[in-house]
Amino acid sequence: MAQHYSDTMAPYGELPPGFPNGALAAGRVRAYTSVVTLAGQASGDTIVIARVPASSAFLYGVLNTDTSTDTATLAIGVAGTPAKYKVAAAHTETNAPAIFGLNAAAAVPLERDEEVIITVGTAALPASGRLVVTLFFANA
Repeated sequence: MAQHYSDTMAPYGELPPGFPNGALAAGRVRAYTSVVTLAGQASGDTIVIARVPASSAFLYGVLNTDTSTDTATLAIGVAGTPAKYKVAAAHTETNAPAIFGLNAAAAVPLERDEEVIITVGTAALPASGRLVVTLFFANA
């Protein structure tokens, strides 16, 4: 039977053997948690939730809210790519952490520092409530 290497582990199968990206193989996981007080933020507004250093690799995120966003949607990404990490969607289930993450953004080390934002869409957020977003990144 043939032995195959994942894209991450491929350097181990080369001659001479190499080393995989340190953020992806035995990297340290860092959590970036941001608490957002809902205050009627308008559709089109952005909320800065993290500053992540270059070479970090996105793993996944968790969103938890105590108040339904009703028809207001939340996308998570960066300026120019507002849905890089999470596509815009309403969150109507409360007190139930929701895991998110787009495959295209996962396990890709950042080339430069990023300011991660929430982009509000469709309608304004509720006038009160609490939203907690945690982003998990691996670092070498």
